[in-house]
Amino acid sequence: MKIRSYAFIGASLFLMLATACNSDKAADDRKSENKSLEFETYSFSRVAEQSGGESVDLPGARYLHVVGQGVLPVKLGDNDIAQLRDSLLSMGRVEFPSSGDAAPIIDKDWKLTNLADSVQACNEQYNYLSIVLNTSAIIVWQAYVGEYNCGAAHGMYANMYLNYSMRSGRILSLKDLMKPGYEKALTSILVEKLSSIDSIQATPSEIGIPSQWYVTPTGVTFVYGVYEIAPYSSGEIEVPVYLYEIEELLTPEGLSLLSPTA
Repeated sequence: MKIRSYAFIGASLFLMLATACNSDKAADDRKSENKSLEFETYSFSRVAEQSGGESVDLPGARYLHVVGQGVLPVKLGDNDIAQLRDSLLSMGRVEFPSSGDAAPIIDKDWKLTNLADSVQACNEQYNYLSIVLNTSAIIVWQAYVGEYNCGAAHGMYANMYLNYSMRSGRILSLKDLMKPGYEKALTSILVEKLSSIDSIQATPSEIGIPSQWYVTPTGVTFVYGVYEIAPYSSGEIEVPVYLYEIEELLTPEGLSLLSPTA
């Protein structure tokens, strides 16, 4: 019995040491991964003035208050991120002039001023760029753009998404994740899920795959914009599709990227 006990104790100690070593290695790997990712934040709050044309006869109608903030990549391992940054800057409607400070990209009918952002402005625009998913395989950015035009019955907004593969170092499209000919099967899944929503005004034959989608921890969520298939009051309509529902449509790369064990 003593021999068995000593053997058991020895084996237990070996497992504990091995587990501790593996835990330390995993921790070191995580630290190494974290060091390879660098981000920068920006923010702005500016006032623009209408550069021409007639404005609505309301207080502050000639002024536009533009607010924005976001997160941009500086370094993502050894990946070349030039195209990624350009795409994100466009999505977030932000630029960095020679001064180095972030500035909003606005319509040509408006001109940025040096007026304090406390000035009364009837028009408003909001631009937010954030990271909504960050795994070892994928980073997902969301750009929210909202605006209100002076005198309008209501504002408008839109969310846009960019799914970036850390493994391939490129912006992902659905064709990168799914096998050729996936469109018909995926559309059927979306139409079936939307059939339970009473506010949908589009007929099944009018519903397609939306341009906006983003990877989630459980699959892919598809986003129909305001007015795309339903009235304004319904807002954007999100349709979550779980991994098991589209597993047969995925390429090996897609399955690897979307799998929780990736």
